[in-house]
Amino acid sequence: MGAWGAGSFENDTALDFLHDIADARDGVGTDANPGRVGLVIGPIAVVDAASTDPDAMPDGEDDDEEAGYLDASLACDAIVAAEVIAAIHGKPHPELEPDGGDDKESNGAIVGAWACGPARKNADLMSRQLRELARSAMIKIRDGGELQELWHDAHDDEPGSPWLDAMNDLIERLR
Repeated sequence: MGAWGAGSFENDTALDFLHDIADARDGVGTDANPGRVGLVIGPIAVVDAASTDPDAMPDGEDDDEEAGYLDASLACDAIVAAEVIAAIHGKPHPELEPDGGDDKESNGAIVGAWACGPARKNADLMSRQLRELARSAMIKIRDGGELQELWHDAHDDEPGSPWLDAMNDLIERLR
């Protein structure tokens, strides 16, 4: 069983995606080899176009992402991307603190240093439009889709739910 926690970086999918961003080159990159900018913008744009209605998938469709359904993996990637956008705008999650604490070579420290430095020179990443799109995507994830369903089934979205608290915190930091 992999990691499964309420925070933005407390599951295997998110940690893998954070590693992908840390390991990527700066810039947009290509479809076959996306750069950090492409990796950050991509999931946010896909969530924007995704449906939160599982019944909207075409019959016989196996690949949720291709069908347009907001699956949990896509949501986890988008949450990491939104955390990077929040860091770029000066409101980082502790995992993305650029000083890295004891481990300056952790994926979080690498991405945090990039987000607080070179990424701020990219007009697309600094745009108000992307920050608003990321905020909208996080609201969509919080309110529907597979990840929200999984947390709802596990915790009945009780007030004070750690996952809802983490999502609301991220949404607020994207203001």
